[in-house]
Amino acid sequence: MINDMNPLPRWRKNEKRIGFLLVMPALLILGFVIIYPLGLNIFMSFQKIVLTKPQLGTPFIGIENYQKVLSDEIFWRSAGHTVLWVMCSVSIQIILGLGAALLLNAPIKFRGVLRGIILIPWVTPGVVAALNWRWMLDGQMGIINKILVNAQIIEKPIAWLGQYSTAFPAVIVAHAWKNFPFSMLMLLAALQTIPKYLYEAAEIDGANQIHKFLHITMPEIWPTLSLTVLLTSIWTFNNFDTIWLMTEGGPSHASEILTTMVYKTAFQAFNLGEASSLAVLMFIMLLGLVIVYGRLMVKREVK
Repeated sequence: MINDMNPLPRWRKNEKRIGFLLVMPALLILGFVIIYPLGLNIFMSFQKIVLTKPQLGTPFIGIENYQKVLSDEIFWRSAGHTVLWVMCSVSIQIILGLGAALLLNAPIKFRGVLRGIILIPWVTPGVVAALNWRWMLDGQMGIINKILVNAQIIEKPIAWLGQYSTAFPAVIVAHAWKNFPFSMLMLLAALQTIPKYLYEAAEIDGANQIHKFLHITMPEIWPTLSLTVLLTSIWTFNNFDTIWLMTEGGPSHASEILTTMVYKTAFQAFNLGEASSLAVLMFIMLLGLVIVYGRLMVKREVK
């Protein structure tokens, strides 16, 4: 009745159409910078593209690139290293980030100064951080060897990045150190949203620090914690500069991960077809991770 007496303007009736037209430029840009390269990469993964043999052209070869990649021992070793790289690095980042967030959320002196100091690794350029760690871990002039030898923890200097057993753990530690402040920032923001009265009520009920952490802090920060784990996992999975600048995937593929393998295949072997198939496999792995995270979040919201 009211609508009959006061009909809506014509433009209000077309709100959906207007809204669609407003977001159309953004959709076109997203399509150009995301969907087009992704589609082109998938198409290239079914072609034989070897830049050193231009006379071969770019014939369509079906799944031959995938067969070669999946039958390569180095691929499976790199995939295992990638899983280990993500699990170890993200675990260290989350543990350090949570510890620092709990510390900086407490009423301690110089809290503002400490927050600024802890952010230094994160704001340091990746190239500078990787080269500094490479210098510190140097087998002859590295400061870490000097400290450990003077403390009589080791008898003689160790070539941390030159040995099969120590190269991969060394780059994991370097990458976790560089990126843990992001986890600290996310978790600190979540901690500051927890109402104080929850802790006060728990203290009245006789809860100790461990009980308050397990039954108040963790449930309250869990959504932020899970999102932080997802984001850091994706960024760590895609990381390239740390390992490339410190070891280039060596020695003897000891620290080879999928990103360095893609680079070597594309720009050292100049085989863009196989490199594209590797990139597609990496995309599928990351997509699986995002889907698992989404399903876990949906189940949690339902509960």
